[in-house]
Amino acid sequence: MQGKGEIDSFIENHTTTTVSFIVSMKSVQLNRMMKTGLEKVFKLDGNMPLTNMNAFDSNARIQKYETPEDIVNDYFPVRLGLYHDRKEALECSKEYSAELTRNKARFIERIVDGQVDLVSGNKTKKDTVLELEEDGFSKVSSLEKILTKAKTSSRMRAEESTEDAAVQDDDAVQHHETEDLKQYDYLLNLPLSSLTAERIDSLRADADKTDNELIEIRQATPEKLWHDDLDKLDEYLKKKMKL
Repeated sequence: MQGKGEIDSFIENHTTTTVSFIVSMKSVQLNRMMKTGLEKVFKLDGNMPLTNMNAFDSNARIQKYETPEDIVNDYFPVRLGLYHDRKEALECSKEYSAELTRNKARFIERIVDGQVDLVSGNKTKKDTVLELEEDGFSKVSSLEKILTKAKTSSRMRAEESTEDAAVQDDDAVQHHETEDLKQYDYLLNLPLSSLTAERIDSLRADADKTDNELIEIRQATPEKLWHDDLDKLDEYLKKKMKL
């Protein structure tokens, strides 16, 4: 444009996140461009034909659409279905976190009160594991079931291929016993620095907060979760446009 005499000069003031040109021109040039439209003159907009709109539908089949609204109408039910999955996954995640935190708080409380002895060295790990089990602490396998009970998790596991392996009975029993001893490692491996009354209060507060978040998620509909995300997107876009 400068070579053609349409503008006098330009300066680039770009950053890593924004594009910025300062264009200098005579008033005659500016008036002529404004009659045509600055967006068109500087090629800031373009046209997209709507006569040949083809896209994959939710079944991975090519579909010809007559209007953009038809594409949106096909997209909405699929997207809403994913929000149902997301709500379910969030519920499982919050329930898992709350249960895990409560078990840690109760375990530290037992140690502080002297009800669980990990220091004297008079007990084997197997004895300690049995004691924790009798005291009603959740096994890690039980906690993991909370995460995988969502329908979407079950569906994903069903779609995964599994490998069959022949295992000798003795090896299977030995493996099972080894896994049993690891069921409470999430408690037994806590650092000594965390075995304090302050840590108990902090864990309980975290569990209460997570419980409240779980209640909010359970009460929310998938539609509300989607609307909340759209509101956040709208606010973000408005801030970006101001820049």
